[in-house]
Amino acid sequence: MATRTFRLIGTTTDANITVNFNGSQVFNGVAGTGTETTLCEFTAEDSVTGSIATTVTVNSGSVTIIGIMANLTVPQDNTSDPVVTEADTLSRFNYFTAPGGNGGTYASAESVVSASINDEAVDLSNGPGGLIPLPLDNGDVLSASFNITAPPGLID
Repeated sequence: MATRTFRLIGTTTDANITVNFNGSQVFNGVAGTGTETTLCEFTAEDSVTGSIATTVTVNSGSVTIIGIMANLTVPQDNTSDPVVTEADTLSRFNYFTAPGGNGGTYASAESVVSASINDEAVDLSNGPGGLIPLPLDNGDVLSASFNITAPPGLID
Protein backbone atom coordinates (compact mmCIF):
# COMPACT_ATOMS: atom_id res chain seq x y z
CA MET A 1 0.00 0.00 0.00
CA ALA A 2 1.25 3.48 -0.86
CA THR A 3 1.73 6.22 1.69
CA ARG A 4 1.61 9.97 1.61
CA THR A 5 3.21 12.58 3.81
CA PHE A 6 1.07 14.73 6.10
CA ARG A 7 2.05 18.05 7.66
CA LEU A 8 0.44 19.65 10.68
CA ILE A 9 0.68 23.40 10.05
CA GLY A 10 0.71 26.11 12.69
CA THR A 11 2.62 28.71 14.62
CA THR A 12 4.96 28.35 17.58
CA THR A 13 8.20 29.70 18.96
CA ASP A 14 9.03 26.79 21.23
CA ALA A 15 6.82 23.78 21.89
CA ASN A 16 7.04 20.06 22.47
CA ILE A 17 3.98 18.17 21.18
CA THR A 18 2.59 14.68 20.86
CA VAL A 19 0.36 13.95 17.86
CA ASN A 20 -1.95 10.95 17.45
CA PHE A 21 -3.54 10.44 14.04
CA ASN A 22 -6.05 7.73 13.17
CA GLY A 23 -5.37 5.85 16.41
CA SER A 24 -1.56 5.88 16.23
CA GLN A 25 1.08 8.13 17.73
CA VAL A 26 2.79 9.71 14.72
CA PHE A 27 4.93 12.39 16.37
CA ASN A 28 6.42 13.16 19.78
CA GLY A 29 9.01 15.90 20.03
CA VAL A 30 9.93 19.51 19.38
CA ALA A 31 7.60 21.22 16.93
CA GLY A 32 8.97 23.22 14.03
CA THR A 33 9.18 26.92 14.82
CA GLY A 34 7.86 29.90 12.90
CA THR A 35 4.66 31.37 11.51
CA GLU A 36 2.54 29.09 9.31
CA THR A 37 5.22 26.46 9.47
CA THR A 38 5.32 22.67 9.52
CA LEU A 39 4.93 21.76 13.18
CA CYS A 40 5.46 18.09 12.43
CA GLU A 41 5.45 15.69 9.51
CA PHE A 42 4.32 12.05 9.38
CA THR A 43 3.17 9.42 6.93
CA ALA A 44 -0.04 7.42 6.63
CA GLU A 45 -1.42 5.08 4.01
CA ASP A 46 -3.05 6.94 1.14
CA SER A 47 -6.23 4.96 1.73
CA VAL A 48 -6.81 6.90 4.97
CA THR A 49 -9.79 9.14 4.20
CA GLY A 50 -12.88 10.44 5.96
CA SER A 51 -13.27 12.05 9.35
CA ILE A 52 -9.98 11.12 11.01
CA ALA A 53 -9.57 11.47 14.77
CA THR A 54 -6.48 13.47 15.69
CA THR A 55 -5.14 14.63 19.05
CA VAL A 56 -2.41 17.15 19.74
CA THR A 57 -1.05 17.35 23.28
CA VAL A 58 1.21 20.26 24.22
CA ASN A 59 3.89 18.94 26.56
CA SER A 60 5.64 22.32 26.88
CA GLY A 61 5.33 25.78 25.36
CA SER A 62 2.40 26.86 23.21
CA VAL A 63 1.27 26.29 19.66
CA THR A 64 -1.53 27.40 17.33
CA ILE A 65 -2.83 24.76 14.91
CA ILE A 66 -3.82 26.19 11.53
CA GLY A 67 -4.50 23.09 9.45
CA ILE A 68 -3.36 19.79 8.05
CA MET A 69 -2.08 19.11 4.55
CA ALA A 70 -0.70 16.23 2.52
CA ASN A 71 1.44 15.78 -0.51
CA LEU A 72 0.05 14.71 -3.85
CA THR A 73 0.52 11.13 -4.97
CA VAL A 74 0.75 9.74 -8.48
CA PRO A 75 -2.54 8.06 -9.46
CA GLN A 76 -2.28 4.42 -10.45
CA ASP A 77 -3.47 5.18 -13.98
CA ASN A 78 -1.74 8.62 -14.02
CA THR A 79 -4.52 10.15 -16.10
CA SER A 80 -5.14 13.12 -13.81
CA ASP A 81 -5.34 16.57 -15.30
CA PRO A 82 -2.83 17.97 -14.82
CA VAL A 83 -0.61 14.90 -14.73
CA VAL A 84 1.07 14.45 -11.33
CA THR A 85 4.79 13.71 -11.57
CA GLU A 86 7.08 12.02 -9.05
CA ALA A 87 8.64 15.45 -8.41
CA ASP A 88 5.18 16.80 -7.50
CA THR A 89 4.84 14.17 -4.78
CA LEU A 90 7.90 15.61 -3.04
CA SER A 91 7.17 19.29 -3.42
CA ARG A 92 3.41 19.89 -3.73
CA PHE A 93 1.32 19.87 -0.56
CA ASN A 94 -2.35 20.92 -0.40
CA TYR A 95 -4.54 21.74 2.57
CA PHE A 96 -7.67 19.68 3.03
CA THR A 97 -10.97 21.47 2.49
CA ALA A 98 -14.64 20.57 2.83
CA PRO A 99 -15.87 17.01 2.24
CA GLY A 100 -15.58 16.38 -1.50
CA GLY A 101 -13.15 19.27 -1.94
CA ASN A 102 -9.85 18.76 -3.71
CA GLY A 103 -7.52 20.69 -1.45
CA GLY A 104 -6.07 24.09 -1.93
CA THR A 105 -3.39 26.58 -1.14
CA TYR A 106 -5.01 27.78 2.09
CA ALA A 107 -6.37 25.99 5.14
CA SER A 108 -10.12 25.84 5.47
CA ALA A 109 -12.28 25.67 8.56
CA GLU A 110 -14.37 23.16 6.65
CA SER A 111 -11.51 20.67 6.96
CA VAL A 112 -12.16 20.46 10.72
CA VAL A 113 -15.23 18.31 11.31
CA SER A 114 -15.23 18.84 15.07
CA ALA A 115 -12.80 20.02 17.72
CA SER A 116 -12.48 20.38 21.46
CA ILE A 117 -9.72 21.71 23.66
CA ASN A 118 -9.53 20.08 27.08
CA ASP A 119 -12.99 18.58 26.44
CA GLU A 120 -14.57 21.99 25.68
CA ALA A 121 -16.13 22.20 22.22
CA VAL A 122 -14.61 24.75 19.84
CA ASP A 123 -16.97 26.99 17.85
CA LEU A 124 -15.89 26.34 14.27
CA SER A 125 -18.17 28.98 12.74
CA ASN A 126 -16.23 32.17 13.47
CA GLY A 127 -12.82 31.75 11.89
CA PRO A 128 -11.35 34.73 10.04
CA GLY A 129 -11.30 34.12 6.29
CA GLY A 130 -12.48 30.55 6.74
CA LEU A 131 -9.45 29.75 8.91
CA ILE A 132 -9.90 28.35 12.40
CA PRO A 133 -6.76 28.92 14.45
CA LEU A 134 -6.70 26.53 17.40
CA PRO A 135 -4.45 28.01 20.14
CA LEU A 136 -3.02 25.55 22.67
CA ASP A 137 -0.94 26.20 25.78
CA ASN A 138 1.21 23.92 27.90
CA GLY A 139 -0.90 20.96 29.07
CA ASP A 140 -3.72 21.52 26.58
CA VAL A 141 -5.11 18.66 24.51
CA LEU A 142 -6.79 19.25 21.17
CA SER A 143 -9.14 16.48 20.08
CA ALA A 144 -10.27 17.03 16.52
CA SER A 145 -11.61 15.20 13.53
CA PHE A 146 -10.06 16.36 10.28
CA ASN A 147 -11.74 15.74 6.94
CA ILE A 148 -9.06 13.83 5.04
CA THR A 149 -9.93 13.52 1.37
CA ALA A 150 -8.31 11.94 -1.63
CA PRO A 151 -8.34 14.77 -4.19
CA PRO A 152 -10.32 13.63 -7.24
CA GLY A 153 -8.05 12.66 -10.11
CA LEU A 154 -4.93 12.97 -7.98
CA ILE A 155 -5.03 9.97 -5.66
CA ASP A 156 -6.55 6.62 -6.56
